[in-house]
Amino acid sequence: MRQRLTIILTFVVIIGVLVIINTVTYVKQEKLPDSELLPNRSTYHSGPTGARAFYDLLSESDYQVIRWREAPEKLLGKTGEKVATFVVIGTTRLPFSEEQIIALHKWIARGGCFLLIDRDPPLKFLLKTGEWSVYSRLLYILPLDIDPGDASAMTKDVKPFTPVQPTWLTREVQSVLPSRFAGRLSVVPAPVSSPSPVKATKITIANPDDEEEVEPLSQAETAKFSRAPVIHVSDGNGALLVDYAYGSGRVIVLSDPYVVTNSGLRANDNLQLAINVVTA
Repeated sequence: MRQRLTIILTFVVIIGVLVIINTVTYVKQEKLPDSELLPNRSTYHSGPTGARAFYDLLSESDYQVIRWREAPEKLLGKTGEKVATFVVIGTTRLPFSEEQIIALHKWIARGGCFLLIDRDPPLKFLLKTGEWSVYSRLLYILPLDIDPGDASAMTKDVKPFTPVQPTWLTREVQSVLPSRFAGRLSVVPAPVSSPSPVKATKITIANPDDEEEVEPLSQAETAKFSRAPVIHVSDGNGALLVDYAYGSGRVIVLSDPYVVTNSGLRANDNLQLAINVVTA
């Protein structure tokens, strides 16, 4: 009887010691503050750099919006037929592979609309169209101590952008207020060269009824089907919003995620512009 009692007491003491050690050594993990240097553009994120407010607003306004959880290759199948506009905001947590970029190009060329919202879009997303190319550049470097939730700091000395012309993307938009770190887009003529077939990864029209690819288009043929990019919103330093045809589809580039973030969505006509570009 005494032996059992001793064993029980020993176990109680050991468990008590472990609890004390665990309490002493436990350090609550500090939640990292939102930062524009490492932003979280997720539609799940409710912080200043996230896009949850915009997603929720679209969903509650009866727009058919979903969070894409499949690989981009799925856009070429039956699932992709239901997708009208594919949106990428900033740098994705899982980077696109070369094969996924090719699949995205094919989907756009078949008639899809690709919306890219990024201050410095990767060149692999800025597809060439006909005899034109779109490039992006940054004017300012992000300071280490900038608070993305401080609207006055994010838009300091920024004059509202106004539409260059009345278009479908600028309807009911009087002015847009991006952050002072917005990128600028430039539309420039592509270098003139002798007509030659371009790579299939650049412009390929695939048969929508099967997976067979049509022969790649030459530069001359591409120019026939592609119009020059259209600048919709800009200032003296360059464009904020550009769109252009690619095959049978379109590419829309907005060079500042701040416009659609939880922090910047309510400024000026940012919300209206955001709705326009995703429903185009």
